[in-house]
Amino acid sequence: MAVLVLGCGHCGIPASIASPPIEPDTRVAWHPRLCQEVPDDLFKQPESPEAVLLLAGRDPEGASQLAEAAMQAGVHPLQLRVLVAGRAFSDDSALWVHIRAAAARLRAVGPMEGAPVREANRFRGHVPRRFFLNPSRRFREPLPRSDPARCRRGCNLCARACPTGAISGEFAPRVDPWKCTSCAACLPACPTGAIDHPALSCPPIQVEARELADAPALSLLLGCSGALDSLVARGLSLDPEQWRVLEVPSMACLGPVEVLALLEDGFARLVALTEGECCPPGGRGIQVAQACLEALGYRGRLIGWDLQVVPEAPMLARSPSLEPLPAGSGRLPERAAVLSPGPLKFPLPGRGAGLVCIAEGRCTACRLCAERCPTGALQAGDPASEAVRLSFDHAACDGCGLCAEVCPEKALTVSYGVDTAAVGRRRALKEDRWVLCSACGSRVAPAAMVAQVAARLRSPVTLDLCPNCKPRRAFDLLRP
Repeated sequence: MAVLVLGCGHCGIPASIASPPIEPDTRVAWHPRLCQEVPDDLFKQPESPEAVLLLAGRDPEGASQLAEAAMQAGVHPLQLRVLVAGRAFSDDSALWVHIRAAAARLRAVGPMEGAPVREANRFRGHVPRRFFLNPSRRFREPLPRSDPARCRRGCNLCARACPTGAISGEFAPRVDPWKCTSCAACLPACPTGAIDHPALSCPPIQVEARELADAPALSLLLGCSGALDSLVARGLSLDPEQWRVLEVPSMACLGPVEVLALLEDGFARLVALTEGECCPPGGRGIQVAQACLEALGYRGRLIGWDLQVVPEAPMLARSPSLEPLPAGSGRLPERAAVLSPGPLKFPLPGRGAGLVCIAEGRCTACRLCAERCPTGALQAGDPASEAVRLSFDHAACDGCGLCAEVCPEKALTVSYGVDTAAVGRRRALKEDRWVLCSACGSRVAPAAMVAQVAARLRSPVTLDLCPNCKPRRAFDLLRP
């Protein structure tokens, strides 16, 4: 993929960015006032760029004009990236690290032709002044899409996570482009990965993070475009030997597993930057990951920084010498088991891992919870077995709570938490026997369910007949 890097001297980008060796498919164009004067031949090169990396932003009006010029030259709107890191450091020593990492993320996203988009009149939160004279929706933002083949009917977890009510709670969920803000809070909320978008998903973000981890004991400043722009506008100056900057759609786009994966990529600590309600409050991946790390003894690895609460930057001092987290895999309980020195059980402030308890006296072994579980954490017994068995695998549970909602007897409860001793084994929650049909010998229902139905009925009725034999018995009774 051919990438064009645009550097603006007026925005603080040095002309020296054009001199270091670059990848064969990367071209650099620097201009002293690029955000105010777009050269006519900027995009008229022998090879048209497929993606543009814009090192500008001090003048939002000029940056929006550059974005429009790139789109008019044929660059897909979702292959246009503004790199704030160029203005966040005291010198340009770390600039090329961020350029290569951002280009790697653009390549990981891949071609965007056919990807769903929504119209927008804002560019990085700014509405150009000229739009007030000629109202227009010239820009495009990614619009999450749902895959019906992977969607669980009636789950509605993505709709609950959406802070603007843009997702309809139906099968398959539909996204209202007029309400969507492309925050990607719906992506980590979906346990089956049914709702997604290549420009919003975590794998390209993790590709960029791995490229940024080019030295030991680095700290990562993580933020959305609004928070990073606000911080840079205040004159922030980061030490290039200590820090790297990574932009995400919003803090809500990352689940706790994705947050831990960033620390496993080689960073000593992570600072999650927000500014008031700039990011959806429904995204709790940062808080859950932070609580998990503190419970496991890894304090100070993950820090939340709200610019409205703490305008200054006390945590940007030189970080202590910390080793990266050991590489893990799987869901949060499995990663916690790798980090834990021994058996440990602790609560979490939000969804990420779940602990399921069952009131055995109220459970009828109807198995609706297992049918509803999207991750396979709850499973019914082998259909060939003579017993009814409901089992739970803590390592596979993310605490979505769908099982508790569907339980007709309210016998099942789900709490947010991790129990490292339960990882690696499946625990039996309920065992019962099958009631067999007195006529044909086939299965009717679990014994607990039959007993409960019999207790609720006011008139005696035969409950040991299967659905096929029951009408035959009724017909025999009515026949003279």
